[in-house]
Amino acid sequence: MNKIKLSILITLGITTFFSCDLNNKDNKDKVASFTETKYNELNPQKGTKTQDQRSTKNLKVSNKGEANLIDKLFEILAREMTIIKKEKLQTEISSQFGLKNSMFELLNVYKIDSTNGTRLQEKMNSSLAESQKMRRQFYSSLSYNTTDIFNLAEIVNKLYQDPKAHDTIKKISGGIRIQQGFEVALEDLAINMDKLKANDFNKNTLEEIYNLIVDLTLIKKEWLSTIETLIKSSNATLELQYNILATAFA
Repeated sequence: MNKIKLSILITLGITTFFSCDLNNKDNKDKVASFTETKYNELNPQKGTKTQDQRSTKNLKVSNKGEANLIDKLFEILAREMTIIKKEKLQTEISSQFGLKNSMFELLNVYKIDSTNGTRLQEKMNSSLAESQKMRRQFYSSLSYNTTDIFNLAEIVNKLYQDPKAHDTIKKISGGIRIQQGFEVALEDLAINMDKLKANDFNKNTLEEIYNLIVDLTLIKKEWLSTIETLIKSSNATLELQYNILATAFA
């Protein structure tokens, strides 16, 4: 596929996704009390949720009793933390699923040296613990589906050959931030389990926490769906071009 067309296709898909309200910082601050390592290139666009996204709010329950909300939170926490735990045990291959010399080469990871306060910089494809963690978070944003990751890597590697498409690749890496937000919320929820059990939160606060977790879950699903659509669209276009060429040279 022409690299320019491919870049436009992906940019449109990613921009459409990020035009939704993925800037959940205000909500995340309600439950998250610690920060993640940051990298400098990723800066998703802010926007407003569409009416379709609002319709997903039927998953939320505003009038449930405190006990029921707590049970639901424990259920979500147990399920999602089990998934993350399994994904952390996955073995990353040396090629970083095809992204080592493209996407992960473009992104920088920063860490503060606790001994002298120096700001350290490494590429995301490095052996730095923070780099490994962020790569795993990107894989987790795609449910650690290695088939999808490899297919996406093929697209990314084609884009990487064109320097003008590097910003598009950085937008694709937005899954890292989505997964970070999700894990931060879950970890803070786990930290506050005793308070939940003791019913120290009022119903309104419980609803806010529950709705936040639901929001983050939906964002993850929408992100995965967006990437899968991009992969299918890219493959379909390639197949169409192949068929046209095959017919022309038959």
